[in-house]
Formats: sequence, structure tokens, C-alpha cells
Amino acid sequence: MFPVSTLRTAYAHPAKSPLSPLLPLAGWLTGLVGLGGYWLGTVLFPPSALPVLLSMAPVAGLTLARPESDFASYIGGRPHDRNAASANSGTTWLLLLLLTRFFVIQALFANEAFGLTVALKYGMAHSLSHWAVWSVSWSLPRSANDPDSSAERAQAPSVRVLATLAGLLPMLALVYLTTLWIYALFLVPLLLLRAGLIRRFRHEGGYTGAGLGTVQQLSEVLLYLSFVSLLWVSV
Repeated sequence: MFPVSTLRTAYAHPAKSPLSPLLPLAGWLTGLVGLGGYWLGTVLFPPSALPVLLSMAPVAGLTLARPESDFASYIGGRPHDRNAASANSGTTWLLLLLLTRFFVIQALFANEAFGLTVALKYGMAHSLSHWAVWSVSWSLPRSANDPDSSAERAQAPSVRVLATLAGLLPMLALVYLTTLWIYALFLVPLLLLRAGLIRRFRHEGGYTGAGLGTVQQLSEVLLYLSFVSLLWVSV
């Protein structure tokens, strides 16, 4: 079993932790936990929205809802600029993000039988969104304004390659299983989102912990939307 507490630390400080390349594997773990929650929900309850909620709840428990909290914090503004209005803005956008995630996961599971293919789709969203967090952390310095800013750890090119392969593996397995290369094209919107966020973080002087949580949340939802959009245009 993965050392969950250690992976939480690696998520909080990816550029300083020697275990940061495990972040895509942490995505595998959260994906497996979410799938387990969904399967349990389908066994215990009739077809409804409850299994979707049961897929989201254990993931939030595993990560202590840190990415969601970071997203709300980042949208709410920097600490020295934060006020009641900006805090409400962060909460509102988090609610909209969670609702979007709920409905796209529901659509993903509703359009095909629960099995290996849909499990790989779900796992792909988790592994690639965690890969995005890790890749942003080594592409930029940590912001000096971040409360936890300190020395960063250099990562060898071989480590970057292995971490990237770990993030891509569910997608490669999905392409191999379905023989549909279009799933590889989902990297295009993900890389565009990553590039846009890197540009924003660079303008802000580097990434912050809250910024990385935002990367993970937006990347995950974007990948779910890509799957649902493909299902829609295929009808």
C-alpha cells in the first residue's frame, strides 16, 4: 500500500520532496479509491446519484480535501488581498466546480457498463491531473510570497520521464484496449490548460500550494468533460 501521509507531503511540497514523482501514482490511488466507492454504491443502493457521491467522498477523505481547499483559496485571492467578498467568490467557484464534477462523473458512468474501460477513463483523469501538478512544480520556481517557500530539489531527467510515464499509463492502456487513439488527443486541452496556468503563475512570481491544488482540480474536471463531450458527439 502507498504511504498515504508521505504522498500528502509530496503533494504539498512537490519541488522539495524526493517522492514528488510518485504524484501520478497517487492519482492511481485516488482513482482506485473512487472506483471502489462507486462500486460499493451500486451494490448497496439502486441506480441513483448516490454511487457518484460515494465515489467522491472517499477521495476527499484520502486527500483531506486539500486540492478543493487549495482551489477555493487560490480563487479567493492572495492572503493579504483577501476579504469577505473574495472568500465568497472562492466558495462559489468551488461549489460550481464540485457540481460540474458530480454531473460529468454521473454522465461518464451512466453511458457505459461499469468495467475496465470506464475504470481506465476514471483513472486517467486522476493520474494525468496529478501529473499536471507535478509537471507545473518543476517548470516554475515556488513563489517567494508562498508561506512555505524554501529550497527546492532538482530532479534528474530520468525521474521526469518515469513520472510522466506513470501519468500516461492509464491513457496508454485505454488506447490499447479500445484501439481508439482519440483518447490521446485529450492531452491537447490538458496541455493548453497547463500552459495557461504556468503563464499565470509565472506572472505571479511562481507557483504556490494553492495554485497546485487549482491545477489538479481543473485538470481532473477538464478530462471528465473531454470524455463526456466525446460521448455526446458520438451519438
